[in-house]
Amino acid sequence: MAANKGAGAPGVNNETIDGINLERLERYHQEYVNNGYNPKPVKRILIPNDNKGTRPLGLPTIKDRLIQKCLEQLLTPYFENIFSAWSLGFRTKKSCHDAIKHVKPRFKGIDYIVKIDLKGYFYTINHEILMRTLNRFIRKNKTLTTINEWLKAGFMKNGIKYESLSGSPQGGIISPLLANVYLHYIGLKMEELIKEGKPIRKENPEYKRAWFKNQHHQLGVDRYINLNQKTRVEYIRYADDFII
Repeated sequence: MAANKGAGAPGVNNETIDGINLERLERYHQEYVNNGYNPKPVKRILIPNDNKGTRPLGLPTIKDRLIQKCLEQLLTPYFENIFSAWSLGFRTKKSCHDAIKHVKPRFKGIDYIVKIDLKGYFYTINHEILMRTLNRFIRKNKTLTTINEWLKAGFMKNGIKYESLSGSPQGGIISPLLANVYLHYIGLKMEELIKEGKPIRKENPEYKRAWFKNQHHQLGVDRYINLNQKTRVEYIRYADDFII
């Protein structure tokens, strides 16, 4: 965890990763096991983003980051086995380069493309929907309770504590995994549409001749084709950006 960029930045209690030793790790473990663990609010700071503006980043305390890392390592292998193959953001051994690599061959011949960017995605995640989704896959109540406490822990800004009514702090170690879980069923639905569809047939010369000869005849052929062909659908998502 210490190797990650920004991992040593302190949270609201100003503790850094440099002060962590085996004795302290054991104490954290015992607190968690014995139900003595209570997450602290994240420290909200503003960092530069790509469009020369700023975006909020939530820094959990070192203790919270360590426990998040433990749960993230336990949950990731399970969810990796069920996530859509075309959801590529925040995934093991998958990157934006993989998403780009798949676009050209998969979207070849596509007539219309919808590009979706979920603005402020991490901070707009609905807690109730996320927990309901997690409850379908996680049977251990303690794990669910801990995740819910992280979501509800709030944040500190300029010395004032605010409630977290929605979202999972961008800066929390487990947040990328939770963000993927939240969109999991969209990926499954898109896979269904991909399987149901098939490439649209090439233009029928007979239909083309009929169109020029008689408009009424053209309409009849047009209805026949619409009733008997399926629409080809493709889908790729990287984090909160996806194209359909």
